[in-house]
Amino acid sequence: MRAKPDVVAPGVDISAPRARNQRYARGGDRYYMALSGTSMACPAVAGLLALLLSYARKNGLSTRPDVLREALADSCPAHHGAFRGTAEST
Repeated sequence: MRAKPDVVAPGVDISAPRARNQRYARGGDRYYMALSGTSMACPAVAGLLALLLSYARKNGLSTRPDVLREALADSCPAHHGAFRGTAEST
């Protein structure tokens, strides 16, 4: 059984556009503010998945969801295997 999490992404103090009528929050300026949470991490993962899908299509590789999910889960060489309880992490 695979250990969780499958994928991690930055989600703390991410610079995001500020709405015109939004009050100033911590961090940022007139046009941007710092936000945190899964709403900030999900776009990073979605963007990476879009790049993987585009690469797979251009190179005739499988675009099956399970294959893409595995590629996404293995996309961090520094921690390869670390979340699976194996000794192959570096």
